[in-house]
Amino acid sequence: VRSLVRISWPTPGRRPGVPENDKSVTIRRCEAHVVGWIRVSSKQGGALRVDREGAKTNPTSPYLATRFPGEREAGKMEQLFRSETVQVCAGALVKPGDSRSYVFEFTLPPELPPSFTGSCFSISYGVVVETQLEGVGNIAPEPRQVQLPILVLSKRPPDTLHPIQVYCPGGAQHAFAASARPVEHGNINGGEPSERGNQEDEDLWEEARHVREMKRFMIRRNGFLVVCFMKEDKPLRCGEPFTVAFDFSEAGGYLCEEVTLTLETEEALAPEFCAATPAVAPGRQHFARTILTANSISESLELVIPAGAPATLRSSLGELSWALRLKLVVRANPDAQHPNAPGEREELNWSVPLIVAGVEPGELPGGDTPSQRSRLLLA
Repeated sequence: VRSLVRISWPTPGRRPGVPENDKSVTIRRCEAHVVGWIRVSSKQGGALRVDREGAKTNPTSPYLATRFPGEREAGKMEQLFRSETVQVCAGALVKPGDSRSYVFEFTLPPELPPSFTGSCFSISYGVVVETQLEGVGNIAPEPRQVQLPILVLSKRPPDTLHPIQVYCPGGAQHAFAASARPVEHGNINGGEPSERGNQEDEDLWEEARHVREMKRFMIRRNGFLVVCFMKEDKPLRCGEPFTVAFDFSEAGGYLCEEVTLTLETEEALAPEFCAATPAVAPGRQHFARTILTANSISESLELVIPAGAPATLRSSLGELSWALRLKLVVRANPDAQHPNAPGEREELNWSVPLIVAGVEPGELPGGDTPSQRSRLLLA
């Protein structure tokens, strides 16, 4: 991962030809490191088991300790990893109008769970840059920190279990290979070809992207067919539509008068990561639609999973799952012989689990991924 650190003294009102003054400021030190962390929600009552020994071998990043004071000790936050701190520059003299750029690059540990923000827990990654100006006399300004978020995606299918592993001196080892260097003539690649990554992993979803095959589910009650429900048999992704259909032509014992479809997510923390009762978030409804089917032989709908919704996630910390739920209001057919009284109404509930993949950065609505930026004013 490459990130660009730019130190500049902008002078928007300065006119060409005006002599420079003797103002200057010295960057005493500028350092960078990368950190990953997980947090659990206090509202849901979850608490991570505090690893006292792990906290000694994996000391908390000063940034996390400042941003989330006391949360690691309280079991609300755990540091997944922290790279070694790399010096970006030291003793750099900056004058009005100057601009200096540096590249801080590193490799992330393998087997990382993807970035995730949910109701029960979240998984986050970021580059932390700490800068301190040279003081005047015995007065030294306090160091200032800024964090640049990193969006981490997984090449694995969304229903694959992602282990939560702590990378630290006392745990799993990983060479972050973190380094920093100046940028010359605006070339952040240092004159070398840009790394494009491993192209062997093809798009997991391209194979069935345009296939319109339907998966059939026969929903029965007391041995009688109520409806044949069909769902487009393809991998689902946030922001993309998929089709569902209902076929009532072969229904006999019951007449389906009304169907309500809902798209829901459920989220929970794993028991082994909780100090008390496992945290379970209330199910969230992303879509709901009711259709009247008393006089229908067949119906079809196109559903769209919101682009900003979280993808399916399975990890040893917790999971988020999707489900398509059906609520059927049916009436007993007086011509059929079954336990229900003729004309009696009842409500049937049925659900099918869904596996939903996230949106790839290059396919976000509106084009390419916007650049991640963070700014720190050292005035």
